Amino acid sequence: MPSMTCRVVTTQQELDDALRVRWVVFGGEMRLMAGQEFPTQREVNGFDKLSSTVHLVVYVEHGPVATVRILLPNPEVASATGGVLGVEMEHRLDLTGLVEPGQVVAEAARFCVHRQWRHSDAVVLLQAAFYAESRRRGVTTGLPGRIWRRTRRWMRASSSRPLPTTAG
Repeated sequence: MPSMTCRVVTTQQELDDALRVRWVVFGGEMRLMAGQEFPTQREVNGFDKLSSTVHLVVYVEHGPVATVRILLPNPEVASATGGVLGVEMEHRLDLTGLVEPGQVVAEAARFCVHRQWRHSDAVVLLQAAFYAESRRRGVTTGLPGRIWRRTRRWMRASSSRPLPTTAG
C-alpha cells in the first residue's frame, strides 16, 4: 500500500501542487476550462493567495493527488465587494442570513481528487484532514453544507479510527 499524507500548504511548491491537481481534474478530466488559455497549467484565482485561505493537499508517495481549499472570512474582501464574509460564494449568493453571532463560517471549495484515487483512502484522508483543520481554526459552519454533512457522517461512522494528522 502506498504511503499517503495530507499537508496544510505552507510553501510555494505545495501551493503549486494543489493548483496543478485542480488543473488536471477541472481542466483535463472534467473539461470545465475548455477554450480558456492557462499556459501555467494551474487552476488559480485571486482567493488562492489570501492569508485567510487554507489549502490541503494529499500526497501519495511524493506526488499530489487531491486537494481542497478552505476560505475563511476575509473582512477586507467583504468590505471591497459589499459582502458579509468575503468568500467566493458571495459572488453568486446572498449569504447575509447565514451570519450569526458566535459562528465562524468558511467556504469549502475546489475539492478535487485525481480520477484514479477517487475510490481510495486519499478521499477519506482529505475529508478527515479538512474536518480537523476546520475545527482547529474554529470553523462552526461550512459552505457548501453538503461537504460538511458528509464529513461529519464519515467521522461518526469511523469514530473508532484515529483522526489523521495534517503536516505543516
